[in-house]
Amino acid sequence: MVTKDSQFTLVGLGELLWDLLPTGRQLGGAPANFAFHAQALGEEGKVVSCVGTDDLGHEAIDLLQQLELDSSYVAVDEELPVAAHLLQVSAEESEFLAEVANRYSLHLIAVTKGASGSRLFTSDYDGEQQPEPMEVVDTVGAGDSFAAAMTVGLLRGCDLDRIHRTANRLASYVCTQAGAMPVLPIELGFL
Repeated sequence: MVTKDSQFTLVGLGELLWDLLPTGRQLGGAPANFAFHAQALGEEGKVVSCVGTDDLGHEAIDLLQQLELDSSYVAVDEELPVAAHLLQVSAEESEFLAEVANRYSLHLIAVTKGASGSRLFTSDYDGEQQPEPMEVVDTVGAGDSFAAAMTVGLLRGCDLDRIHRTANRLASYVCTQAGAMPVLPIELGFL
């Protein structure tokens, strides 16, 4: 839910889809998950996407509205292209991250490693976080929630240790829930 204290609008641009899980169908797609978690953390989240003209497309838009996410930028079309890209980090991770940061003038690189935790890397910060022990229900959306918490923390001017802890805790919590967009307890935000 957008609060009157929202300072930023964060846009999830890309696919909006249905994750077909053993427990049932869940609305997802990294951009939608990102916008949802940014909004759950108190900022305005918007989804910019396109869905099909079928019932599932219309149901996706309806669910966005139920989640109080702005769906006015979700187009409806008969044909949708699908693409996926994966990046694996090499064993010499520090050298690789420094080279990528330098080559592309990046201020921050985030590496999420699933059960092995996460890492934030800048020219003067290099921190790793391990997840708390938990019973994993579903990992869909964990990385998206991490990215949303990281972005919200950066925009709010929080220090990187606090951002990293919050992002890691949020991603861990998402793993204990079914689907990528669970209702978040208030203690998981930036207090």
